[in-house]
Amino acid sequence: MEKQYSEADLEDLQREREHLERLFADRINFYLVFAAGVLAFLFDEHHPKGLERAALGAVTAVSILMGFALWRTFRLVMCVLREIIAKHGETPYAFYSKRATRLPNANKFLLVLPAALMIFFFYAFIVSLLAPS
Repeated sequence: MEKQYSEADLEDLQREREHLERLFADRINFYLVFAAGVLAFLFDEHHPKGLERAALGAVTAVSILMGFALWRTFRLVMCVLREIIAKHGETPYAFYSKRATRLPNANKFLLVLPAALMIFFFYAFIVSLLAPS
């Protein structure tokens, strides 16, 4: 099975790359919209008292789960991109990625914001648990 896919032609790899990158982007967009909604809720003063802790717990749980999903999708994207570079060096992506060696892949930068939000929400949840009721 590994040989079957490691010998995939360029068209199949490009289709898979497009699918995975779209999935990666959709997941990041979902998480950012969700996190923004929770932040708006937390900063709104017109919600019943005591819901902050529950909201922080929920967004922390979702953040951790989304972190795993984003990391896995990121790894899959990187595998396909590396295969394109290694086996199809004549493609524009392979050519330009070899020229831009000083900069990391842009997908790595995209992981920073969800990771930072996950850390923030986890911290805020812990602080809410330690705060007096």
